[in-house]
Amino acid sequence: MTRTVLLVEDNVHILKVNQAMLERAGHRALTATDLAGARAALKAKTPDLLVLDIMLPDGDGIEFCRQLRAPGSGLQGLPVLFLSAKNQTEDIVDGLRAGGDDYLPKPYDIRVLIARIGALLRRAGQGTGAGSSAAVVEFGSLSLDTATMRAFLSGRDIALTPREFALLLALARAQGEPVTAAHLYEMAWGLDANDDVRAVRTHVSRIRAKLGGAAGRDFDIETDYGRGYALVKRR
Repeated sequence: MTRTVLLVEDNVHILKVNQAMLERAGHRALTATDLAGARAALKAKTPDLLVLDIMLPDGDGIEFCRQLRAPGSGLQGLPVLFLSAKNQTEDIVDGLRAGGDDYLPKPYDIRVLIARIGALLRRAGQGTGAGSSAAVVEFGSLSLDTATMRAFLSGRDIALTPREFALLLALARAQGEPVTAAHLYEMAWGLDANDDVRAVRTHVSRIRAKLGGAAGRDFDIETDYGRGYALVKRR
């Protein structure tokens, strides 16, 4: 199935190269050179993935991502991959905290970009990273629909991003047992963990906040030092 990727990049040369490589990989690539163009494209049709630069002529990509993740935007679940010349650790953390599902600093190998896009699209399209055949995974009053990648707590949608959903799904399937940060990274990012799994900590923190906001801390994610993270019931 052909998937649609929206590329938002003000460097026209980079934009054309990425578009050509994505189309060669079998995807449909839409393009915009600024946030106004991105908004128009998103209004016309929601893509399967957004590849977003940060420093754009008419605004900041990180702030734009925060707007997408805001309740009521209708685009909370859209996967976002930041692609930016801002390559300091603080920049990457800011992007992930704003709701980004991945962050690739420039310069980059185009093969890595295509691989990361493919991993995010697989995660968004399947929603079954741990390989279970069950369409719905339940843990107490928490219910995760792997077909739609939506999580419900006491019947209320807690509006997770695809990467947050993949992390929570892995924790729910463990049924209260600790899951290592490396395993969570591999499940949610679709890549080998290597040594840097700080992104897992950032995403776990965001999931904690959503779990607490949805039902007054019926659930929490505990850090078990040396063993990983565990989803636990509070009531």
